[in-house]
Amino acid sequence: MAEHGNKSGEQDKKRPRLTDKAEGSGAKKSSVVAMSTVSPADLAVPSPVAQRRAALSSPSPVAKAKSVTTVGVTSPLVAMPPAPSPVATKTMTPGPAPIAKPAAVVKPDEEGVEQGVFKCDKEHFVCCACGGDGATKHCGPCGHDVSYTHSAFMDGVVGAYKVPCTYKHHGCASSIVYHAAAEHNDKCAHAPCYCFECTPPFEGSPAQLLRHLTAPSGKHSWPMDKIKYESSYPFAVQAPSGEYRCLLVGEDGCVFLLAVGASRGPTGRRPVNVVCVRANTDADTRPVYTGVLWVDGPPAPTGQLMCTFRHQATMASCSVPGEVDMEQGWLHAHVNPSMLHGESGEVHLRLRITKFP
Repeated sequence: MAEHGNKSGEQDKKRPRLTDKAEGSGAKKSSVVAMSTVSPADLAVPSPVAQRRAALSSPSPVAKAKSVTTVGVTSPLVAMPPAPSPVATKTMTPGPAPIAKPAAVVKPDEEGVEQGVFKCDKEHFVCCACGGDGATKHCGPCGHDVSYTHSAFMDGVVGAYKVPCTYKHHGCASSIVYHAAAEHNDKCAHAPCYCFECTPPFEGSPAQLLRHLTAPSGKHSWPMDKIKYESSYPFAVQAPSGEYRCLLVGEDGCVFLLAVGASRGPTGRRPVNVVCVRANTDADTRPVYTGVLWVDGPPAPTGQLMCTFRHQATMASCSVPGEVDMEQGWLHAHVNPSMLHGESGEVHLRLRITKFP
């Protein structure tokens, strides 16, 4: 939606100037469940950093997100398609010994396999994949085919077994029921983000990464601003020949990245992208953040209208802000030279972020 109107010269004077420096089948034998304490070695997976090093040549980690209403306009502002979603890496950590509790309600899954722990007449236990479909199967310890029945007692044991969050060392103090640990990890706000410009690569929660990227004495020294949700903030971005990065911190501590790229292509368009800095790329991850991005053109001569464009979308997530994709995204645009200000080629933006718990 385009908004037109005469703007006074005072608007430009009030904008802050951010410079370059601010930038089974039935025939298959079943397996018997052995109730024992899980060791870390049993659950170990390759390091996310090692995996990321091998994947640096892959597309940008900007995750796909569901878009809300986007207002299309015929203008120099061009919205781009979503980026592919990266595959999340998950690990699990063992916890305290199990304690029996009443069994939870057990329901069949989508394939008709009843969930939970099952047993034969001799109390040999198997998982739901081996005994949950009601078919007669071979029991290894018994040495013949048996019919498995559901074990409410063992359901209670397994249901009471908790483990600490995989990302405990990144600040998460949660203890999760073992069978729900993977789901928690997918949505944990402390899941690590990365900076691959450093050697060795930096790994930490979004809050830890924020401190790393904004430290005045550090390698990056990115600017940072605190914002309130549902409030609009103006940005006058210079650095026409380079990249600009600014981190924004919401009232809940969530970190966002406003990135403006250098002039590209024969037309000299400058890309703009806004993302949420977090590793959670699951579509059901909460909270959801949306943004409204305005691009304001230069002041118009007397009697003419100044050009302003508006774009609204759900915020995508990115776990490596230093490698954010500047060619595509959700809250993303390309700004034509006609929308730049002065000889310095400033980009004048306004941004409003809204949180949906």
